[in-house]
Amino acid sequence: MEPSIEHAQNANSGSDAILEFAAESPLRQFKGFIRQVCDDLLSARAPAYRLFKSAIAQRYRHSSLGLLWAFLPSAIVAAIVSLGQKHVPALAPIDISGQFYAIFGLILFQTLLETFNTQRCLFTANRHQLNRHRRILEASFLAGLLDNLFSLAVKLPILIGALILCGVHPASTVILGLFGILLVLAFGTTLGILAAPWNALRGDLNHVMGFFPWILAATTPVFVKPTVDSLCWKYYLLNPLTWVFEAVRNFFYGNATMGDGIVMLLVCSITFILLPVSWLICRIARPYVIERTMV
Repeated sequence: MEPSIEHAQNANSGSDAILEFAAESPLRQFKGFIRQVCDDLLSARAPAYRLFKSAIAQRYRHSSLGLLWAFLPSAIVAAIVSLGQKHVPALAPIDISGQFYAIFGLILFQTLLETFNTQRCLFTANRHQLNRHRRILEASFLAGLLDNLFSLAVKLPILIGALILCGVHPASTVILGLFGILLVLAFGTTLGILAAPWNALRGDLNHVMGFFPWILAATTPVFVKPTVDSLCWKYYLLNPLTWVFEAVRNFFYGNATMGDGIVMLLVCSITFILLPVSWLICRIARPYVIERTMV
């Protein structure tokens, strides 16, 4: 008999609940299932904030520089990339500084990878608490999202500093460019949630992520933009992230076309549809993950 639906009984008058699993599919009572999912997400806001604060405190508690460590790694990498770009000019003529092009691409790439890795570990990071706390999954998801937003907020001053030092003048569409960065964050979150059940049940993704980011960086115009008629650029166009990154860049620079708007709208629509679907898949997969990993 396969477990699939959660029945909660209040343990201490409104506190966390004891989980019981039955064989009936939760999709047979779809409205009740959706209502419970929404209620659990809303109720998990306070514990998610506590988890986020605890994670930040533990991360920087015993370091001599404290929260400054949240800023230093990205700043150092951006400085190295900026110095390197002085000797590696862009292969294609671009209207903005090649240094800023590389720093902006690095921030987009880091944001995508960080959000994906945070959410794909949703089950594995809480493996021993999944069957004890009813809303641990929701709280961890929201805490991870807060952590990613915090990380992005730390990177924005670096982006602004690079903007000033490289002499780049923001366009009137810069707000859409900033929205594009948030869209990359939401897209990475969606992909991570979608991969979370598989990551919990199979160890293949952990091995893949050991080398895949390097392949992704090599097939995406992160640091240098090649000429449009080059073979490298044609390979880049086979990667959907190229279209996304370039659309965000063009809105930030003010060079956006109707094609860039279509790309942004398409990514926004896919994320808007896929994010709740991915979360429902995680909720349905939870009892299976508990059954097959808690042995």
